[in-house]
Amino acid sequence: MQKKIIVSNGFSKYPLSDVAAELNEHHYLKLLITGAYPINSIKKIINRLSLDKINSIKRLYLRSTPLKDELINSLLIPELVYFFGVFIKNKFENFFEFLKKLQIGDKVIEYSFIHYQKSASKILKSNISNFKDVGIFFFRSGFGGKSLNVAKEMRMKTVCYHGGAHPMLEPYIIENRGKLPTINNFANITKGHFDNEVMEDLKNTDYIIAEGHWSKKTIIHSGINPEKVFEIISGCSNLFMDMIKKNKEKIIRDKFEKGKKLKLLYAGALTTRKGFDILMEIFEKLDISLVELTIIGGSIDDKFLNKFNSFKEKENVKYLGHLSYEKMACEMLKNHIFIFPSTSEGVARVVNESCAAGMFPLISTNIGGFVKNNVNGRLLDPSNIDSWVEAIKYLFNNPKIIENVSKINVDLSVNKFNQNYYGKQLMKIFDNLNQVIDN
Repeated sequence: MQKKIIVSNGFSKYPLSDVAAELNEHHYLKLLITGAYPINSIKKIINRLSLDKINSIKRLYLRSTPLKDELINSLLIPELVYFFGVFIKNKFENFFEFLKKLQIGDKVIEYSFIHYQKSASKILKSNISNFKDVGIFFFRSGFGGKSLNVAKEMRMKTVCYHGGAHPMLEPYIIENRGKLPTINNFANITKGHFDNEVMEDLKNTDYIIAEGHWSKKTIIHSGINPEKVFEIISGCSNLFMDMIKKNKEKIIRDKFEKGKKLKLLYAGALTTRKGFDILMEIFEKLDISLVELTIIGGSIDDKFLNKFNSFKEKENVKYLGHLSYEKMACEMLKNHIFIFPSTSEGVARVVNESCAAGMFPLISTNIGGFVKNNVNGRLLDPSNIDSWVEAIKYLFNNPKIIENVSKINVDLSVNKFNQNYYGKQLMKIFDNLNQVIDN
């Protein structure tokens, strides 16, 4: 008999909610456990009162999946606790030094994950008789904890989904611009609160699905048995593909006309992990009469806040801050090159989305995904600034390459690396695991 799967997505619009929709299409899904979620009654209220004009409400609305409400168990309170912790961290700790020293925001955030784990474990325990046909508990790293242990007690195979580098290694990787630590460096690595929850999940789970080659490489490098680690390449979500289709005709696609400046776009947190300090160094070495840079995102690292405040005032630099999903899609349609010198990533969704919008990805070698060097983009060492500068100059002088890659990436996004393909990869992994369970 085909074993069913319980998916635990955690907070926010994370890919595991889309995974649940794909599993349901193939009759695998038993239940989706997630944070705040717009069930149908809430969506009706939002539509009736036109509340989707409020950004926070719209973001909640966009978490919706084509699943019936009875397949979803929404854990609202843990996510509200999480946002309270973020609020303390961002709004109060900058003004009250004692709160920063006590790490109150981090502690509240950590508690929100533990609260989610306990709530998920209660759901499992209270439905033991109903979950006899479940073979796999598939959860997001950091959100397993007690629920992982309960799933094991119920004789489910536990599968942890991890979307980035192993947290034990990531501080070193960021500090050293993408380099992996040697064994001798491991003892000096420090970790944050939430990282401990993630590491416990990676250690205790039966199997791990790593998002992309870099994630898998770092997990194995940390000492985890390679035989329990699978790699997966995610594609662009159906939601984003719909936004591209909706806005493509509205935007004048004149970006490939001769004589125009080369338009670079960065989207993501303005942090050292994402390589934003590297991006600023790259731009400093470019001829600004030839290029324009648009920046989307927030969460700025304190250590280069002053530099960024000066940088964003430069000629041909445009800072847009946080944008809605749809507005970001429009910006991607307008620009030529998606530049992303991240020091450590899984399969970055923004890279997939930029490809779907027909951009040329100029990205780090430490990013997983379907971009192949000199085929449908360029992969560069995040520590070699000059190589990025030279690549941009080359593309400026060879605009036809950008246009050709644009067509390749749109075709790949539409016909292969999409949400359906993502689901099929998972299905193959789960089928193999179900055979292990049956044996």
